[in-house]
Amino acid sequence: MKEEWSQFGFHDITCEVPADWDLTHIEGMYEKGYVRLDDARSPRLEIRWERPFRRVSLSRTIDKHIKLVTKEARRARHELRVQRDLRLTASSFEECESFSYKNHVEAAGLATRCGVCRRVVIVRVFAGEGGQTLRQTAARIFQSLRDHSKEGRSRWSLYGFRFDVPEDFRLVSSDLKTGRLLFDFAHKGAQLTVCRAGLAGVVLKDRTLSQWLEQALPKFFRSFVVEKRSEEFRSHSSLVFTGRYKLRLRLARLMIRPWFLHCRVWHCERSDKICVFRVIGRQKDKNALEKCVDLVYCH
Repeated sequence: MKEEWSQFGFHDITCEVPADWDLTHIEGMYEKGYVRLDDARSPRLEIRWERPFRRVSLSRTIDKHIKLVTKEARRARHELRVQRDLRLTASSFEECESFSYKNHVEAAGLATRCGVCRRVVIVRVFAGEGGQTLRQTAARIFQSLRDHSKEGRSRWSLYGFRFDVPEDFRLVSSDLKTGRLLFDFAHKGAQLTVCRAGLAGVVLKDRTLSQWLEQALPKFFRSFVVEKRSEEFRSHSSLVFTGRYKLRLRLARLMIRPWFLHCRVWHCERSDKICVFRVIGRQKDKNALEKCVDLVYCH
């Protein structure tokens, strides 16, 4: 049976992964961070990234990583076998090197440095049970790896939810719960929020889309006076909210710059999901930011 693959994307780092690997651990932000994806039995993929203040030797970075793994193997009294420069990579990086090691677990690794975003990324793929061999799986992941945005867009893709945001927007907070994913981005005072909630058919059985939004995100329109209208969006029923700051806040902010709020909420019957897109920004950016809703994919 052919294995299904999907795209994973987080903080501008994207790669292809088997569809049954799910995100289980997150640390850090764009400058420095870590994610781990597991299958049903064990960890399968780790990605660490950092943007150092000065240029570092990639070979020394791998040396340090192997040294840590060696210490762990010695403590556990396991023999460690290491191979370097396996040539499992594509040529999309300024510098890269692949490696592997085997003790109580078997892993293939890749270290990269990018001349565009200046980040150093270390990827480790762990062997699992059955399916493709470690080398085949790692090669596909490594060759699909990218670590900066394309065409002015930053790709986010996790738990089957995929969307793009303008590349200048950075994630400031996230709330990843069972049944609901919420991401807040910001750039020069502008705010962009993307949310997806599951089991839409159940939660909308006894409430309207507007009532769900008020209950699920009660502070979403705080500080704003909003107007609401219904309209079709991609053949889905949707609500559009537009607003302005309440008078007291507006008087203070208008001395600097005018602001707007635009929010769209829609129910995707095909995926049984509710999607929410909200942007708060300056009037001069209104048209460009409102169009970002087209970069949120509900199915």
